[in-house]
Amino acid sequence: GSCRHCRRGDTISCKHYAFQGYFGFSEHAMQTFADYPIGGLSEYMVAPVSAIVKVPDNMDYGQAARLGYLGTAYSALKKVNAGPGDTILVNGISGTLGIGAAIFGLAMGVNKILGTGRDKQLLEEIKALAPNRIEVFSITDGSVTDFAMEHTDGEGVDAFLDCLGPGGLHETFRQGLLSLRRGGIAVDIGAIAGPVEIDVHRLMDRNQRLYGSAWLTTAEGQEMADMVGSGVVDLSLLETQSYPLADVNSAISGIAQRHGGFSNYVICP
Repeated sequence: GSCRHCRRGDTISCKHYAFQGYFGFSEHAMQTFADYPIGGLSEYMVAPVSAIVKVPDNMDYGQAARLGYLGTAYSALKKVNAGPGDTILVNGISGTLGIGAAIFGLAMGVNKILGTGRDKQLLEEIKALAPNRIEVFSITDGSVTDFAMEHTDGEGVDAFLDCLGPGGLHETFRQGLLSLRRGGIAVDIGAIAGPVEIDVHRLMDRNQRLYGSAWLTTAEGQEMADMVGSGVVDLSLLETQSYPLADVNSAISGIAQRHGGFSNYVICP
């Protein structure tokens, strides 16, 4: 909390930053684990008050346990200033990260959300959240870029959020970049693995930006909780499955049969 990044409110850029009970991003994170040496699957945890989010009465703990991944998408939406009038593209919209972009993109007033994925049934379930504002496309049917241009009269999207994980195709990510309008912003939150070929000259000419975004701030977590508290966001679509700590391995195995991003697996110590 005392480095120059923390003092200006940019806590995620601190070299000691860590996901408590989970993992860190450099050897410096070991100091944080030394200060808070409790695992993520513990009955109790100690946390700095600066990391606490107050949960509203209409949010259960199962939903609150999902705030991290919902917040990863929300933080990305904040970075692109998503709001009324905007059209955004979300690669992997039916997954754990992507569904957060759909939920909070709608709540933030985004005009149109274009979502891609593989599973057509899951995509249709995402579209059903707001049929007049969400359009979906399976990457098995062609080019993401063509899909985006078709729904923006050839101009391109205002923002592109890539939620594809390490196993995602590089080409799908690149097609997302090519879907940006002039001045558009791309944010990667899914962490596609390995070097990706990018035409940086095109980014410069078109005045575009590409950000990497990790997790969320406590302030953003509280904003999300407050949006649920006020009724702007409804998390009842999450299909929470709770397991006692003794059955943690069963829970992990069950994730393989999850219902896309709708599934919400929670361990209750």
